Order: sequence, then structure tokens, then C-alpha cells
Amino acid sequence: MATERLLLKQKENLSGQVVDLDSKIKASVKMGRDDIATAYIGQLQQSQIDLERTTAQAEQAQVASKQALKARDNYVLNMKKRTAEAMQLISAAKQAKLQEQLAQTMETFNIGDDASTFSEMREKIDRRVAAAEAKLQLGTSSVDSQMQDIEREAMDIQLQDKLLEYKQNMGLLGSGSNNTGKQISSGSNENNDN
Repeated sequence: MATERLLLKQKENLSGQVVDLDSKIKASVKMGRDDIATAYIGQLQQSQIDLERTTAQAEQAQVASKQALKARDNYVLNMKKRTAEAMQLISAAKQAKLQEQLAQTMETFNIGDDASTFSEMREKIDRRVAAAEAKLQLGTSSVDSQMQDIEREAMDIQLQDKLLEYKQNMGLLGSGSNNTGKQISSGSNENNDN
């Protein structure tokens, strides 16, 4: 593209020289100065040859520039297409991971589980959410009192986990609740570690 612009500028300059030399030749002939007119004619012929050559080169450069622009546009289009495909793959991978996690979670619930076990799990999750929300409010309220509330809540969760463990050991819960209790217990312990 830079070569094309340079050649077009040279072509413009040579065209100007041809017009200028033509005027000088006519002026020399009118003044009866054939010797000067002959010298200008020689320069004019050389300028015309240069102009033809530069015009041909400029046309070739224009074709090359168009091809380069087309290649660039194709490259950009191809990169956009590949980026879109990559984003779709990333999205599909995230969705697959989420589905796997959901499947693993659902496996912990057997078909014969009691509704009460599910309710207990929901309550534990609600308690953990409440404890997390309480942590977020520490900056605007009394830090000490909220810390005590959270510790108390964590203690309650641990006590509930122990109670559930006793119920499981005594066979008072369904067979599928064993894994559930452990998961909830480990989740609440993680919460307390944080």
C-alpha cells in the first residue's frame, strides 16, 4: 500500500512534467529556438517513457494492495470465526462441568430418601448462607457482636451436624442421607475454617 501511494505520487509528478515540457517546447518553437525545443523534446520523451512505466507499476501495486486488503479481511474474518468457536467451546465446557456437578449432587439423594432429610439439608444451607451474609455485614455493624453471632451460628451448625451423625449411627435416617450428612458437615466445617 505504501508502494502504491509512492508510485501514484510519482505518476502525478511525471504528468506535471509532461505538461510543463510540452508548454516549454511550444514556447521555444514560437521564439525560433529549435535547439532548445529539441532538448525539451528529448526530456519530454524520457518523461513520457517514465510516466508509462510508473503508470504500469502503480496499476500492479493497486492490484497487490487490493489482494493484501482481501487477505487481511479474510484473516480477520477467520480469526473472528475461530474466536466465536472457542467461546462456544468454553461455554459448552462450563455447562458440562455444571451438569456434572449437578449430577454428582443428585446422586447423593436416593429415590427412597425421606423428605425430612432434604428439608434438613435445605435448613443447613440456609444457615450457611445466613452466616455468609453476616460476614458481609461486618464492616457496617459492630464487629465484635457479629463475630460472636457467627461463632454462635457456626457452633449451632456443628451441633446440628453432630445430631445428624448420631441419628445416622442409630439408623434413624434413610440410607441415602449418610453421604448427605457428611457433605453438609464438611461444607459447614469449610465455612468455619473461612
